[in-house]
Amino acid sequence: MARHAQPIQIDAVVLQQYVDALGSIGWQAEGGIIRPVYSAAWVQARGQVAEWMRAAGLEVRGDAVGNLFGRLRGRDVSRTILTGSHLDTVPLGGKFDGALGILAGLVALRGLLEQAGQPRRSLEVAALCEEEGSRFPAHYWGTRGMLGTIRADELGRLRDDQGVTISEAMRGAGLAPQRYREAARQDLDVFIEVHIEQGRILFDERINLGIVQAITGLQHQWVTVKGRADHAGTMTMDQRRDALQ
Repeated sequence: MARHAQPIQIDAVVLQQYVDALGSIGWQAEGGIIRPVYSAAWVQARGQVAEWMRAAGLEVRGDAVGNLFGRLRGRDVSRTILTGSHLDTVPLGGKFDGALGILAGLVALRGLLEQAGQPRRSLEVAALCEEEGSRFPAHYWGTRGMLGTIRADELGRLRDDQGVTISEAMRGAGLAPQRYREAARQDLDVFIEVHIEQGRILFDERINLGIVQAITGLQHQWVTVKGRADHAGTMTMDQRRDALQ
């Protein structure tokens, strides 16, 4: 990218308008957004983001699993720097989770194009099709599509609560599930994701920005504890085999 003496200016008003508009898609009267992958709300939101990408001067394309990309083509087209986040939501999710990472990347690329011109390496903003696992136990379906780690048997095995397979849902959203392998990419050098902090450490310490170096790792296990029911009033504690104790 050509040298630019002044800082790149980001249009915060436009960013807020994008956040509010995208947050209205899938909004529920009781509060929160429901926008699971391949749903009607998801299709509408994806179409809206694509429209904004084109208006920003980006080259727009979707891949075989439904990820959406807005590309600012560089002089070197062989390698890509990617930013973005996920388009789907948890049930009754908020308007910033996922959406902010997509839209912040979009307005950043718009500002770079308008104020600094063509970059040396290609830059892209991605609206990843799925991260939250709120409809299918797909575990980062969009990212795994790009990494080439989706397995063929998952297309017919993964089902939502209504029994719809992920393959059927993809077809309903206008995608061809048998082409899922075409989503794999080999040109990415860096991925940067802007995300809201879902705790309050930065707020409490009055810090505007944090860089994540680690994240909580969760592990779920089922444990069965067997005991014996005894009379609570007459059985002494040392003689009980209480499961909770």
